Amino acid sequence: MKKIFAILMCTFLAVCTCSCGNNNGGQPSIDISTQFTLGSTNGNILCSGLFAHEDGFIYYGSNGLYRISESGDEWSQIADGKVSNINVLDNSIYCTVESDGTPIMHRIDAQTGEKTKLAEDNVQSLIVVDETIYFSSRSENSISKMSVNGENRAKLSDSFAMNISFYNNYLYFVAEDGKYNLHKMRT
Repeated sequence: MKKIFAILMCTFLAVCTCSCGNNNGGQPSIDISTQFTLGSTNGNILCSGLFAHEDGFIYYGSNGLYRISESGDEWSQIADGKVSNINVLDNSIYCTVESDGTPIMHRIDAQTGEKTKLAEDNVQSLIVVDETIYFSSRSENSISKMSVNGENRAKLSDSFAMNISFYNNYLYFVAEDGKYNLHKMRT
């Protein structure tokens, strides 16, 4: 019951964060899209990250990773395996691909399909922000970050997070610590 409540709270936060109007006394709101480049949307990541979009292409994961043009004229399979947590940034796809039932983080070239393993961890959630990947590792029961090339890994928290969202320089997550409280962490 607590897990369901935590998931609902994360979903509620994502919906509120993504759909809030301008409530600042008529002053123009800040467009965060000019401040940060995200590899996916928070709402998508909270729903297993099965879709992403970049440069006229839609990327879809399930039993394989697929690339489909917006017009539907071009379609190709990029990778095999159960794929989720899809983030696309600068022609690179950051995602998890299951290996023996464990989701492992990879970077896949969107053009060639060349796959590079970025971590051996059991990664449950990830989001790419500019040149940084934030992810939740079941293997280490932690939230960590690394550069998009897989280097400079650093542990940010000793709490495992079921889902991670990013907004305005903060990560939001529900820690799987028995209390399932919503947490906020500056990036």
